Parts: sequence; structure tokens; C-alpha cells
Amino acid sequence: MSTHEQTKLWRQISAFLQFVNIHRIEIGKLCLATSFLISVSMMITNVDRFLHSDCGFQCGYLLEQPQIFNPLDYLLRRLSSKHNYLIKIELFLDIALFVLMSLYCIVCIFFSFVKIGINFFTYEMYKVKRRETLPQALSIGSVLIILMMMAFSMQVMTIAPLYTMFGDQRVDKEKMEICTLKNGKSKHDSGESEEQGGEEWGMNREAGFGCQMTMMSQLYNKMELGLPAFAILEYFMHWAFIISFFVFLAYHGHFKETYLQQQMGAEYAQLSLNDGDD
Repeated sequence: MSTHEQTKLWRQISAFLQFVNIHRIEIGKLCLATSFLISVSMMITNVDRFLHSDCGFQCGYLLEQPQIFNPLDYLLRRLSSKHNYLIKIELFLDIALFVLMSLYCIVCIFFSFVKIGINFFTYEMYKVKRRETLPQALSIGSVLIILMMMAFSMQVMTIAPLYTMFGDQRVDKEKMEICTLKNGKSKHDSGESEEQGGEEWGMNREAGFGCQMTMMSQLYNKMELGLPAFAILEYFMHWAFIISFFVFLAYHGHFKETYLQQQMGAEYAQLSLNDGDD
């Protein structure tokens, strides 16, 4: 890349960063709303699992049929709907939203690395700074990013359970009932095998009918049923994440601002006025 091309590229990056800086408050509110929506959806699913799980603590509160409205799950299912179109064009809007959620998660991970570095509990191991990051920090950071994204892929089953399990599939055209684990269980209890009733099981049906589980949900549910201890640990870890989110949200939203006002006084008020002028 020539010097002229590098200069042009840096000008474009600088222009983008200036645009982001001008609208940083709006972008911050959007990010906060996204985090809040994800956390609320997780909390709703956990409460639903606790209240309506048939097997309870023994199986890690496995839920056969969600009964409480989950906003993010509903939104993803509507965007992927083959039955009730929002618009009559196949735009894969659910995939676009899912990709944006994944990118947002990656951005949050990078921001945490830059903000607090790589720590082991309270012990600071490495700092992540421009032109000062050690190779060991990059290696550990890469591994942590992989592990965090793997954890996010598991949390998706709690954030949007029906969407990740069946999408917007329906049992049949007559009832148009949404597919759940309970529907599949009723077919098993009837004694009909998948090979005997391929048409009823959706093997030969058109797209959107038949209740075919995704591979991710099959793996997830097999792990929960085969390892109840894992399911119980995963359930309470979700609660730990939700509680941590709301505790730090309250801290940064109220207590930290009050603390800065007491410590800085007029200087903090002047900074707030300058932010408002921007």
C-alpha cells in the first residue's frame, strides 16, 4: 500500500471516528438498550423455567413449553416467519439481527480488554494499550474471545429459546400451533416413530412445518438431560450474569455519578455542561 493510499485510508477512519464521537450519546443509549433487552430476555426465560419446568431442580429447570412472553425471542421468530410475513420479501432479517448481536458482543469484549485489561480476579496480568500490548496478552486475549463467544452461543438458548430450537416452524397447517418440546414429546408418547410417520414428523413437508429441531438445540438438550449437574450450574450462572448486569447498571447509573459529584463538585458539573453542548 502506497503512502497516498495509507493517508487516504486514515482520513476515512478519522472521519468515521469523528462521526461516532459526535453521536456517542445516541450510540451509547442504543448499546444500553441492546444490553438491557438481552438481559431482560434471559431473566424472563429463567423465571419461566423456574415457574413452569415439569422436572424442576433435578434436570436444571428444563422447559418444555415457554409460557411467558419473551420480547427478543418473539422478534427473531417474527423476522424469520414463513407464515406471517412482516414484508413479502425474503431478506433474512433474523440472521441480520443475530449477526448484529454477535458483533455487539465482540465489541463489548474488546472494550472490556481495553478498559480493564486482562485480569485474574483482582490481579492485573496484562494491559491492552496501543503499541504497548505484549504478545502474551494477544494470545490470552484470543483464547478468551473464543471462550466468551462459545459461552454466548450457549446463552442464546436462554435469550431466545423457541427461535434457536425450532425457529418459526408450525406443527401443521390446520392448527398453526407453534412448535415446542411438548409437541415433540406428545408424538413420542403416542408410540409413532419418525421412520413410520415421516410425513407427520415433517420429513417430507414444506419448509416451515413439521417441528424439526436445530442441531444446536439437540446438542444443548442432550447435554442438559445427560448431565443434570451441568444444566443446574448453567442455570444459576445465568442468574449470576443477570444480577451482575443490573448491579453494575445501578452503580454506573446512580452511585458512581453521585460519587463523582461529591468528589469533583463544580468541575464535574462543568464537564456535564460541555457534554451537553457537544
